[in-house]
Amino acid sequence: MKTVLTEITIDAPAKEIWNILSDLDQYATWNPFIIYVKGAFKEGEKLSVIQKPPGEKPRLFKRRISKIEQPHEFHWQGKLLIPGLFDAQHIFEIKPIDNDHSRFIHKIHYSGLLTSILWNRIEWSLKAGFNKMNQALKELAEKSIKKK
Repeated sequence: MKTVLTEITIDAPAKEIWNILSDLDQYATWNPFIIYVKGAFKEGEKLSVIQKPPGEKPRLFKRRISKIEQPHEFHWQGKLLIPGLFDAQHIFEIKPIDNDHSRFIHKIHYSGLLTSILWNRIEWSLKAGFNKMNQALKELAEKSIKKK
């Protein structure tokens, strides 16, 4: 298994961050990495997700929401063609530090026969995309707290 892991501290309550992340329809308005999501935010729901890593063309993925633990964590997962070939589990975690600060942990686990072959090609661009998304989430959450 291979993992891309990023984290960022956000000066906003976990609930504020959750509200942004769980509103999939709005990703196109703020998210520079996951530029489109179609589907309901509900466990078991199938999603169409377009990701645009920095310097690359957008790519469409089919995903399924596999876990929701409101307001702290959700996962979506997908596969390339058949299970066990190249499987992905994308994890979004929000950990409260205190009432006004949170830690956003953003990671993806890859497994399957093609993981070692594809890893060097995708690791850098995914990490860069995650970091861009994390920064955009931080800016949006902190801005919306200041407005309240």
